[in-house]
Amino acid sequence: MADTQSLSKLTLMQKLIKIQEELEAPKSQFNSHGGFSYRSCEDILGAVKPLCSKYGTVLTLSDAIQLTGDRFYVVATATLFDLDSQQSHEVTAFAREAADRKGMDDSQITGATSSYARKYALNGLFAIDDVKDADSDEHQKQSPRGTTSTQSRPQRSGETAPTTQPPKTRSWTAPDGEVVELVDCEVPGCTRGVTLANYEANRRYHEGHTICKLHHDNGDWKSQLKPTTSTSPAPAGVDQDMWDAAEEASHAENPYS
Repeated sequence: MADTQSLSKLTLMQKLIKIQEELEAPKSQFNSHGGFSYRSCEDILGAVKPLCSKYGTVLTLSDAIQLTGDRFYVVATATLFDLDSQQSHEVTAFAREAADRKGMDDSQITGATSSYARKYALNGLFAIDDVKDADSDEHQKQSPRGTTSTQSRPQRSGETAPTTQPPKTRSWTAPDGEVVELVDCEVPGCTRGVTLANYEANRRYHEGHTICKLHHDNGDWKSQLKPTTSTSPAPAGVDQDMWDAAEEASHAENPYS
């Protein structure tokens, strides 16, 4: 491990690179309503504070309110200050306050928006996430087998044809202020949903249905819905029955594990 004197010789950018390389901030929070994992601003701060101390830097967060048109935005700034060189580097992020959120007063709406903006300012400063956002179009285009093939085979007797239409989604705001796209759970009367990012894996596991975590855990969805799973055509030279068996085995991957 490098001593304090050698670390003090690093420039601010060199220290920032070290912190980015060593920072681990996994998505340790779980939202049972949407069935997805996420990281909060507090998660990032808890992980980065020891690294800031190690490299002789100080991290500060600040907010400003900006009116654009008729909507208010929270402008969050994350600043990394180097104690040795007295230099600093900052990144800003914007988040728009919701016009209305049930069960929240004005101060809570601003607080949730601030938390969301601060999280993304920290993401930008420390280069958190080197993969596509789970809600991005690029992520959605990736199939479970790493291919975007859409070919189909003749429908078998008693089998429901697979849909090629994108699922209907609705926007939902998570407790940390992040807006995600949900696909409604198919259990009659259920108001929960599944994130669009987990949609395909969820349907494979639940025999062609979209099932929220609550009914997944209860195991009561099978008695209320009929299976709709259909397998894809086998590649050239591969026996269709063997391919079907392999696909059925892939359905056993629990999307909530």
